[in-house]
Amino acid sequence: MDRTFSHILLFKSFGDWVDWVKASVKPVKPYNIMIKKTMSSSIYYSLESALTTLVQVQQDPEVHKLLDICKKDGVLKEFEGRYLPVETSHKSKPASAPFIVIEGLDGTGKTTISAKVQQRYRMCAMQTPPAKIAHFRDFFDNQSETVKRAYYSLGNYVAANNVLKCTEPVIMDRFWHSTAAYAIGRTADEEILKNVNLDWPHDLLKPNLVLFLLASEQERVRRHATRLLQTNTPEEQSLAKDQAFRDRIVDVYRRIKGPQIFEVNADASMEEVENRLFEKIETTFPALRP
Repeated sequence: MDRTFSHILLFKSFGDWVDWVKASVKPVKPYNIMIKKTMSSSIYYSLESALTTLVQVQQDPEVHKLLDICKKDGVLKEFEGRYLPVETSHKSKPASAPFIVIEGLDGTGKTTISAKVQQRYRMCAMQTPPAKIAHFRDFFDNQSETVKRAYYSLGNYVAANNVLKCTEPVIMDRFWHSTAAYAIGRTADEEILKNVNLDWPHDLLKPNLVLFLLASEQERVRRHATRLLQTNTPEEQSLAKDQAFRDRIVDVYRRIKGPQIFEVNADASMEEVENRLFEKIETTFPALRP
């Protein structure tokens, strides 16, 4: 007798058997849903946690290419067909060749100031995501929030690896502060915002100094007005239109624990802002004085 038919005989009717089969089959959930339910937020506190998310979707060619680039760059290694983090013992660069990060919302003058600092102190200029993986940005910006944030988090480790390879002082446009702030800034849940862990990742290189540019909304809008039409991400559009979103991001920037952060009022003239930053940098790192 056919095995399936013999199983049907155990039930009073074929309909009863169908109901039993339906109840026995566990629904298969997409990876993205499963990932979201295992995380309290999209902030990653280690390279391993970001990698755990990405390997679940590595069947996508773009994700596989990203991971392969990171392996060739020395950020990841492959063992028995699995990607694993490469551990590093470097927690900071020496004060004689510091790692300085410029943070701030769009329209606060980060790009201009970064160029000025780079020129004055003859520093290596870098940004996140790093150039070698920046071309994946459009792809990941259209993925789920957890996968998207895993990409940006991985980018911080690639950037940190580049910093450690550089023997010169480094100025970087955005780092983990931005990654964390934009990840948590999207939620309006006060309880989550209040209790979120904002400790610096234990395995990520710490900047010697973070320069945080903060402008009033009136000044930021004035500077950003000519760029609004060129803004190409939902986050930047939200930043341009949503006051509460901006306030949450600024709050997260200020609450992150770890690297020294120096807040600068960017409403002043560019010359005044530059002089304040130069004074802070040269006081903190005398070896950089021209």
